[in-house]
Amino acid sequence: MSLFFSFLINLIRLNLQSLNQEFEVMKKIIYLISVLILVAITFNLTIVINHLNSISYMTLQNIEALSYAETINKNCVGVGSLDCPNSNIKVKLVY
Repeated sequence: MSLFFSFLINLIRLNLQSLNQEFEVMKKIIYLISVLILVAITFNLTIVINHLNSISYMTLQNIEALSYAETINKNCVGVGSLDCPNSNIKVKLVY
């Protein structure tokens, strides 16, 4: 009977050792996959941030055109509900 128990104990030890080795391999694989995922996320975020930071030529032209329209003096006539850009009073007509 003692021989049988000693055989079972040795068998359990071997199984535990092989499970421990498999666990170590799985840990390395999970670590490698995690590193690869982090590298992919970092690369993707770098591309997105660079794309968001670049302003196209057309956008710059639109901004310039909008700011140019604000600097031109306008003529205001009458009394009404429109805001005169020169004096901020209410007028009837802006041209």
